[in-house]
Amino acid sequence: MFFILSSSRSLRRMANSWSTADRARFVTSYERLAKEAAACRKDFGIILGEDASVEDIRAVSVDFLHNSRVIFIIFLVPCSDHPGIHVAHSHVHFTTKDQLGLLLPALLPQPQEASGRDVDEERLSHVLIGSSDIMRKLRQLIIQIGRSGCNCLICGESGSGKEDTARAVAGAGGSSKTAFMNCAALGGDGLVDSHLFGYKKGAFTGAYEDSPGILDAADGGSLLLDELEELPPRVQAKLLRVLDGHGYNRIGEADRERQVNFRVIGMSNKSVTSLRKEGRMRPDFFMRIACELIELPPLREHPEDIGEIVRHHEALLGYGEDPIQDLDSLMAYSWPGNVRELVNAIGMIHRRGKASARLESTDFALSSRFEEGLFME
Repeated sequence: MFFILSSSRSLRRMANSWSTADRARFVTSYERLAKEAAACRKDFGIILGEDASVEDIRAVSVDFLHNSRVIFIIFLVPCSDHPGIHVAHSHVHFTTKDQLGLLLPALLPQPQEASGRDVDEERLSHVLIGSSDIMRKLRQLIIQIGRSGCNCLICGESGSGKEDTARAVAGAGGSSKTAFMNCAALGGDGLVDSHLFGYKKGAFTGAYEDSPGILDAADGGSLLLDELEELPPRVQAKLLRVLDGHGYNRIGEADRERQVNFRVIGMSNKSVTSLRKEGRMRPDFFMRIACELIELPPLREHPEDIGEIVRHHEALLGYGEDPIQDLDSLMAYSWPGNVRELVNAIGMIHRRGKASARLESTDFALSSRFEEGLFME
């Protein structure tokens, strides 16, 4: 289950359309959240709405950030607005209200079915949407790779659903435990080391207490590495050693070698050919990660799924009573930003009151306008 700390009526209406609505519990004050969480006998998640106060944010950070029973904490405003919350916490997520309904199914533990399977075709079809042969075969491949427990590499254009796919692969393996890191977001090698491997108190300036790394959070589950090619070669070599069954040391902890067991699910917006030509990934590291390869199709290769995707997201966004009529114009567009661009376009069309109108590309095609330099300087 999960608690939603918010008084927003629009968020409540939107939550009623989610597939996880039966596990949602709204609370309107931190005091109520703390009381109900203490009485809850199961692991739980916490969502802080856009109307959460700074005091609420700080209280959740202090009381729940390191609570072992908390599956996730989701903030519906940018991370820069949250003092004291660091992206290194693998169970902390920042998203928008529009995207929340898509993120939740990947984070919540899935109920065990009589067959013993944790993820099946029907459940996955609500995350990776479409009835085309391309999407049906993709979902089957994800389930097969997920249940195998092997490492895999997911390649696809920006906006094609790499993170959703990675979480689906992890969930199909029977464990909801995941740790996520964007390899491009941390800057220098030192920061990558401290986030990935952790550090000991006093290891460097600002290390005021022992801190576990992402590898600790992934132990027994899956390590999701986005923009994998941005991982420095030196760090690739260290991680390769861990994957080969050797231990690792936290920074400043030379006297203790730690052992962990996890699968790696890497993501890249580069093709396999580009990764090889650019030489940004060690060959031995690539071969260790790419035991299986999932290449996500761009949306332009399966436009017949656009209608389903539109209707699904209209329901999530609360626009189901006034659906977009001109689906042909959406299907004719090439969508360089893929599903992410399409979801943004759905909201734009409805906000502009054009759901019933004949659409022009200027009504929704932000990617082409950006590429052509048509935005105001």
